[in-house]
Amino acid sequence: MKGLIIYACSVLLLFSCEKYTITRVYRATSLPTIGKRMRDTSTARTMPGMGDTVIYLSAVNVPESYDWRRDTSYGAVPCELVFMKNGEPQFSVTTGAKHSVSPSPETHHIMDGHLYTEYNSGTETVICRDGVPLLRYQGREILKGLALRDGCLISLGCDRDRGGVVLRRDGEVLLRQDGGTPFGDFSSLSPRTGALYEDGGKLCFCFKTSTACYKVEDGAMTQVQTNVNASRVVDMRIFLGQVYYIGDYINSALIFTPLRSYSMPTSVRWKDLRLVICNNRPHIVAANDKGECVCKDLRDLDRANLPADFYGDGLFIYPHSDSHYAVSYSEGNLKVQKAVGNYIYVRDSSYYFGAGCACVAGETIFIAVTPREAGQPPFVWHDGTGTPCALNGYITGIEVEVSPPS
Repeated sequence: MKGLIIYACSVLLLFSCEKYTITRVYRATSLPTIGKRMRDTSTARTMPGMGDTVIYLSAVNVPESYDWRRDTSYGAVPCELVFMKNGEPQFSVTTGAKHSVSPSPETHHIMDGHLYTEYNSGTETVICRDGVPLLRYQGREILKGLALRDGCLISLGCDRDRGGVVLRRDGEVLLRQDGGTPFGDFSSLSPRTGALYEDGGKLCFCFKTSTACYKVEDGAMTQVQTNVNASRVVDMRIFLGQVYYIGDYINSALIFTPLRSYSMPTSVRWKDLRLVICNNRPHIVAANDKGECVCKDLRDLDRANLPADFYGDGLFIYPHSDSHYAVSYSEGNLKVQKAVGNYIYVRDSSYYFGAGCACVAGETIFIAVTPREAGQPPFVWHDGTGTPCALNGYITGIEVEVSPPS
């Protein structure tokens, strides 16, 4: 196929590295019963005893003389990218071309207690680990996925200049497809590794071109035969080795599984349709024109109606084994819900820089909040408590690690 380059040894390369020590991040196994609606008071309180819980934060500290909220010199004023562990700085690096580090939140990725950053110069891509250049390769790629696999850093990028998807292992090309667009990224409902995820021990992702859809498992690419044109496929995911996908039409949406298809109710217009895995079952997440959002097991689609799970615009869904959290962010208004109309946190004037600014661990959702008011420090909210960060700037990401019981 024109434009396709696959290295024959790609699968073997995925399993042949020994570079990093990886600490497993344990996710939540249950959620608390949520009571009344709570409103932020911006009162700084000390975080209660966290025991064996570790909170990692990435944040940008700006000079006192620079009002970053006005965005007049964004990217031109030297700032400090700071990585913190339980509130204590672990390292900092000046942002800018000289250091190959951007202050943009979408370029910061916390994985397993380390901060990975991406940067595009005029001709190349630079990936840093904890502020130190780790990989440098020709081509300006925006990352759609990152994963650690057997000590190697696997990256999935989209070429800013040529277009298409590029899968790399420690910077070496494993697969390149011109004109390809991956399903998922760091801002969607994908896992924290973006468009990359594991299924049955294999590292997977799916993508489409203008004419066809493909699945990739451990570097091996296979075309997927679909019941709709590739242009109509809005999401695709591998689950237990089988392909699930969504076909979006003007008046309806169909979810195709290996055994049958499901249809969304046609009484409303659905948008932002995505597939996620919750409680080891495929779910669909979608919003409608009434401001409602659903996160349903596919088996629930056989019901006569589809009751809403959440309300709001700009929703980020955080799946969980027995329930889901939703973070709604629109025009500075931040709301956290666990069920329809059941707000557990509300803040009316804030910034929220994407899906990486919240995570669920233990029995708690942790939210990284940056106030819009000048002079107010950013803080981490959980369990009704706001714990401030000692910096003049904004938080770009959070990861919470909970050690397993001994």
